[in-house]
Amino acid sequence: MSENPKIGIIVRDNDIRDLIALNLRFESFMTQNFDSLRAFLSSQRDVGLLILDISGEREPRLLVESIRQHCKSTFPVLLLTDRGTPTVEGERELIVESSGGRKRFDAVELVGMIKEILERNQEEPLKHPLTGLPGGASVERHINGLIAGGYDFALIASDLDNMKAFNQRFGYSRGDDLLCCTVKLIKDVLLDYPHKLNFIGHRGEDDFVVITSCDTAQTIGEKIVDRFDDMVDQFFTETDLEKGFFVAKDKRGNELRFPLTTLSLAIVFTDGRRFMHPAELYDVADETMTEVKARGINQSYCAIEKSKTKP
Repeated sequence: MSENPKIGIIVRDNDIRDLIALNLRFESFMTQNFDSLRAFLSSQRDVGLLILDISGEREPRLLVESIRQHCKSTFPVLLLTDRGTPTVEGERELIVESSGGRKRFDAVELVGMIKEILERNQEEPLKHPLTGLPGGASVERHINGLIAGGYDFALIASDLDNMKAFNQRFGYSRGDDLLCCTVKLIKDVLLDYPHKLNFIGHRGEDDFVVITSCDTAQTIGEKIVDRFDDMVDQFFTETDLEKGFFVAKDKRGNELRFPLTTLSLAIVFTDGRRFMHPAELYDVADETMTEVKARGINQSYCAIEKSKTKP
């Protein structure tokens, strides 16, 4: 690597945090400490890797999810944990041992893991561990290549609504099955509309990205939504389907009603405009979804960015 990227650190124990920073600076890494996840999410987040302390968390996966969902840019995460904290599937973890009231970790292992993660992230097309699709870094790299090459293309961003509640009610394994079935139907639709630009990536959690031609994007999006609505019923009970909602608990243990899981798509076109970074496309997609959801629509939809819709 020509230049070591900045490493973000969110670690509660000051001694461990300072020791991590010291070891990384010794290896010529730039580091930046954040007092909390909130402070990190509100910053510029110009980091190449994040070290996140999940020790003692009852549901560490939710903590990682919040980062994946809020961050526009993609980067690998190294989790700092202890032996009593649940593991997070698909993420690299470093154990912090406690002995005699003191905490310690293997500094050599830490540096080695970070170098390995960054080298793999830079040299290999990272795949999402669940779906096998190109992951966040690969998606960004692919889109940057299209932008640099001056290609006109359409980006279709997706969001599976009420997935957190779905996972709480039916379990993460069932949620993973729903994600994989969604990927399969998206692939099937793309096969019906072959094009050299066709690409599907998995940025994280329920965040899928489809790249295709501007001419067929809307048709593809509408087909995906139709097939999703036909497919998703199998994941709910007959009672849920009859009522039109399912019941799940919030963080406080209160039972709440949630609409059945739907698929929201937002299409952004690059033709006639100059985007400089994938994040700009994601911003337009997010604005489009936000505008539609503000209308109180509780059904699957495929929305076209406002600047491209007919008055």
